[in-house]
Amino acid sequence: MRRTRTPGPVDTGHLATSVPTNTPWRRMFLGNATAVHPGGGATVTINSESAGGWTDITQAAINKKKPSTECSAYFYALTNPDTGAPLQWAEQFTIYVHLVVNQWGSTNGYRQNIMAIFCNSTALSTSDHKLFGEGINNLNGTRIKTTRIYSGDSSGAPTFTSSQLASSGWTTAFRAQITAENSLDRGLKFCTIEYRDSDNTVDQGGFDDLEGVDYGSGVTAYQFGASDVVYLGLYWPGTNSSGANALTNFQFKAYYAIVALAADPVAAVGV
Repeated sequence: MRRTRTPGPVDTGHLATSVPTNTPWRRMFLGNATAVHPGGGATVTINSESAGGWTDITQAAINKKKPSTECSAYFYALTNPDTGAPLQWAEQFTIYVHLVVNQWGSTNGYRQNIMAIFCNSTALSTSDHKLFGEGINNLNGTRIKTTRIYSGDSSGAPTFTSSQLASSGWTTAFRAQITAENSLDRGLKFCTIEYRDSDNTVDQGGFDDLEGVDYGSGVTAYQFGASDVVYLGLYWPGTNSSGANALTNFQFKAYYAIVALAADPVAAVGV
């Protein structure tokens, strides 16, 4: 008698409904994340979120940059897709983050950002806590800019910089593809961000190499702890707190995927 295999349940709260692959995209629902808010309370209000719709948030315009202690941040403890064990910084892996923004909001949202951050803690408050992040900035409704944040010591203020991709072409509905590659030196030595149009076509001039934690002359690179768990977070820092710059009904979807490789292909392949 022929046996029929019955598939197991699908975690529709995390997995995207696209064609399955060996490294499936997972949607980053804020309701499933570990939320960390500053001492004064949450800066983000989640208006709505559903598997079939957008995540809709509101945040007053802020001139604050540090996740967790100054801005609400939402974290996901990552796992190795091959073993299911917590992903650690000693491993060789690449993380992809895909941001789909449906509307920047009903107010202009100037000088506000959406950023993905990679770190070894959700608290981000002591010298052992390190982070790197990159995202998209709405400077003035015209220019397309990327932003980068990094810190090898979260007891102090992080470094927060921006880079202009194009002097014009900004739209309130767009996509961004972030690629972050970890090396055996336990740091994101190669990171890129690509600004895309809402139909997922690459915008001309929309690619930026953000260099990861090897920042070049004058900046000391840092290493994450070998056994530290890798966390991926989302948050919305800003550089201007004028009321008109609020993110009101900011609508988006965010996805991530992980590729983990054996650090030694000679041993892995065996030939």
